[in-house]
Amino acid sequence: MEIYAFVGPSGTGKSQRALPLAISYGIRYIIDDGLLIKDGRIIAGFSAKSELSKVRAIRRALFQFEDHRRIVVEKIREESPDKLLIIATSEEMVQKICKNLELPLPRNVIYIYDIASPKEINQAKQEREKGGKHVIPVPLVEVEKSFRGQLVGRIKFFFSGRREELGEKVIVRPPFSLYGRLSITEETLKSLVNFLVREHSPYVFLKSVSMQFPEEGMIELALKVEVVYGISILLLMKGLRFYLKNRIEELTGMVVNKVDIEVVGVRIGTGFRGKATTHGRG
Repeated sequence: MEIYAFVGPSGTGKSQRALPLAISYGIRYIIDDGLLIKDGRIIAGFSAKSELSKVRAIRRALFQFEDHRRIVVEKIREESPDKLLIIATSEEMVQKICKNLELPLPRNVIYIYDIASPKEINQAKQEREKGGKHVIPVPLVEVEKSFRGQLVGRIKFFFSGRREELGEKVIVRPPFSLYGRLSITEETLKSLVNFLVREHSPYVFLKSVSMQFPEEGMIELALKVEVVYGISILLLMKGLRFYLKNRIEELTGMVVNKVDIEVVGVRIGTGFRGKATTHGRG
């Protein structure tokens, strides 16, 4: 199976261009926001745009819900496509989807900036920000079956210079847009990290945590900790990185791209000694 990825920040018009792009590459199957689409028809999955919260929408798009993931994996095996296009906001998201759906990594990555002009991308962003409008690249009859938000409209598009119909896209306003934007403050995330460190091991003491957000829905962490003398630092930090990454992604729906942990002290009673650093990418 040959995997293609179509990558661009949220709200830049990827779903709007998905079907024409897939057709130009001879691709019949698309993964977009939790859906497996074949020839413009939904054949498996559940739309992330039907979720009531942004957090659940992100988790749905990443196929983090086991029943959802299993259904799509089984359908992909049944269909056995020769080509499949994954739409995502970043290459990291593509990798996460490939892992969850047991797919090979893409050989071809197409970026929204390669096929859309800055003016078109800016217009798409304005529509998203002002009206909360999202696009699902399937006909209206497909969306009406299960969508829980508002159906705003639909647009048919045709082959260039001909009246032969190429497909249809549906414009929707998801529930999480109707109910307002959900945000998690940095202080809340820091408190969550502190709690998870204590939950993971009584031998680790968090001294500080800083975080960066390279793009929407993605986080990178840098921790400074102290550990109890006599504990294997490398094994303990490896386990802690893995635990933090998986628990934060599970609880928040964010993609944890990197976890850096620096051991700044070793506790021996009330004293300290030693220093070590360990790094890891999610």
